[in-house]
Amino acid sequence: MIKYNIWEHFNLIRWCTFIVTIVYVAVVSVAKYIQIADTTSVTFSALENLYLILNDQTNITYIYLPLYLFLICGMMFDDNFGGIEILRCKTRTNWLGKKMITLTFYTAIYFILLIWINFSATLSGFKYSINWSSDFVNVQVMTGQSVSNFKYSPLLTISLEIVSLFIVYLFLGILSIFIALLTNKEASTLFITLLIGIAINLILSKRALEFIFLQNIVFLSILILLIKVCIALVQKKDFILNKKT
Repeated sequence: MIKYNIWEHFNLIRWCTFIVTIVYVAVVSVAKYIQIADTTSVTFSALENLYLILNDQTNITYIYLPLYLFLICGMMFDDNFGGIEILRCKTRTNWLGKKMITLTFYTAIYFILLIWINFSATLSGFKYSINWSSDFVNVQVMTGQSVSNFKYSPLLTISLEIVSLFIVYLFLGILSIFIALLTNKEASTLFITLLIGIAINLILSKRALEFIFLQNIVFLSILILLIKVCIALVQKKDFILNKKT
């Protein structure tokens, strides 16, 4: 049944749109950093440029987030919004659980493709180094970042940022399920979740790396609570008359 959910909700057009957009953004970003390097004579490494791309609030908030929600917001909806699937799953809880597992799988694939495309682009234009360069750290501190953000290696720092972003996006994915259960409308679900996601990303944009573990704990706690609320809500929902809109 999980395999059915994964393939049933796979939308080739949406995934192709996502991949083409991410490739375009990665190429444009790398071209921008190459131009900056030529102008300033300061060249960053592939990992440093990957860090910049993944911490660019324009990318995270206004490109990656809408693409992610565009991919996953339709997975709650079929011709009768779950009625037939619930019969196949035996219980409403099993149906919801398989939806959430499918969501988690899609989120993981989304991040694997996102990181692989961006890293491939940066590696094609810059050398690989496992250490922060002094020039990079100095520039980031001058732009307002804390020097403590770079106390770990680039690989570990980027990994921590990716895990943190994954948790936030997964939270928004579960939130979209909750909103879908309330509204029964894909467009409303996408719009409301997007507004909340933009607000969250803007609030977290200035978060220092030292607070990343606390942030993850908070979002995981809220995520667990939200899952429990969804389980309670799905038990009382009438699926028979609900139609996709």
